[in-house]
Amino acid sequence: MFLLVVLALPFFVQVNGVDGVHRLFPHWFMALEKQHDAVPENIIIQDVHDYLQNLPEVTGIHDLHVWALSTTDAALTVHLETNRQTDKNFIKSIQHQLHEKFDIDHITIQVEYEDHPEDFDNT
Repeated sequence: MFLLVVLALPFFVQVNGVDGVHRLFPHWFMALEKQHDAVPENIIIQDVHDYLQNLPEVTGIHDLHVWALSTTDAALTVHLETNRQTDKNFIKSIQHQLHEKFDIDHITIQVEYEDHPEDFDNT
């Protein structure tokens, strides 16, 4: 079957164009996108960023990555800088909200809190 597809593809492209191939093999093109760490089409990464940035404890975000694990599962990793110490409930709450809002199931969050002693007056 694979050989038949390979032999017929040039003729099919000539008759139907590249858009025709995309319509014929949508899962093949989705697989190619997944190989290049494409953000799943149902997730707008700016919306994810905005959600995280608007959390009251979050002062900064970096290394935000979202990618597809399959045609139905997405993963996310992010580093969050916070203005206070947080606990596992903080992370679990964010994971729950990311699942509910963006349908992301596999989430890794690294929280970075740096106490700045120079911010306090020791006199």
